[in-house]
Amino acid sequence: MSLTIGIIGLPQSGKTTLFHALTRLDESKRGSSSGQKPNQAHVQVPDQRLERLSALFTPKKTTPATVDFLDVAASGADSQEKGALGKRVLGAFRTVDTLLQVVRCYDHDYLGDAKPVDDLENLELELLISDLTVIQNTLERNRKMAADARMWFESVVKALEDGTRPPADVVAKIPESAKPFVQSMSLLVLKPVIVCANIADGDIGSEEGNARVVAAKAWAEANGRQFFTVCASIEEELAQLEPEEAKTFMADLGIKESGLDKIIEAAYRSLDLMTFFTVGEDECRAWTVRVGACAPEAAGRIHSDLEKGFIRAEVVTTDDLLAQGTYAACRDKGLLRLEGKTYVVHDGDILNIRFNV
Repeated sequence: MSLTIGIIGLPQSGKTTLFHALTRLDESKRGSSSGQKPNQAHVQVPDQRLERLSALFTPKKTTPATVDFLDVAASGADSQEKGALGKRVLGAFRTVDTLLQVVRCYDHDYLGDAKPVDDLENLELELLISDLTVIQNTLERNRKMAADARMWFESVVKALEDGTRPPADVVAKIPESAKPFVQSMSLLVLKPVIVCANIADGDIGSEEGNARVVAAKAWAEANGRQFFTVCASIEEELAQLEPEEAKTFMADLGIKESGLDKIIEAAYRSLDLMTFFTVGEDECRAWTVRVGACAPEAAGRIHSDLEKGFIRAEVVTTDDLLAQGTYAACRDKGLLRLEGKTYVVHDGDILNIRFNV
């Protein structure tokens, strides 16, 4: 399951600095300064559980789950368009799974005073207008669209024209006849959104006393967004350090989680995703699957043949296997279970699939 996170924000919000920090890109791999070439990177998901399992099995290969990040810088041509981002920039984000909205929450001599709520509302408005244009064009081109599909789109248009996102009950009731159109349009307003407040290094540990952070958080909560803070400039410094040095630096600053950890956690929650593992002497690997998936679906993440020929799965929790040290010890204590097709996989489960094709 490929997970793509689009880092979006108004100019000078710190989004590209954060992108480079999260992905540890060097200058040779960065997008062009003209903004014509998107910044894209494939990033391993940090997971201490996988590290501990790998230490236990010492496999030939350890394979973490991965996340793709996308950042698109505005070009001179984009700046001529109405709005701060432009059609090309917003269009690039239609392919992502979730949007990470970065907003500046510190004053700057050159950039001026931070107005995070205004920035968030302006960014939201650009997303709404972009989708409104796409939907209206689709309705115009498809005059014979099914009545229930047209009614649903018109209800979305009404919300967008009012300057708001469509209500949750509208989003949840997309008629079957509208779904092909919805899928082809990849509407921005239907994507989960996470708000990231970019703070100054002097505000680390005292975010609750920062009025701008408090206001941004209140806006995010009122609009159903997940929210967290990060200092993009510090994240960029951490990215240049070796892992042990970075841990020491974070401890000195009182940073409990890296920006990457926060983003991954928020993205998984917003998309209802979780992690399961397969382990052995050849490979220890993390897999991403949706929350609520049954064992055959998880098996299909490993290989389609495993889902088609699924018989049952041997299941043990990561905590139990690490505590006992071996499969045999887990089996002796009744911690290793055989589960069938209706078993709902839990985060941290270790699966060994039995199948027959």
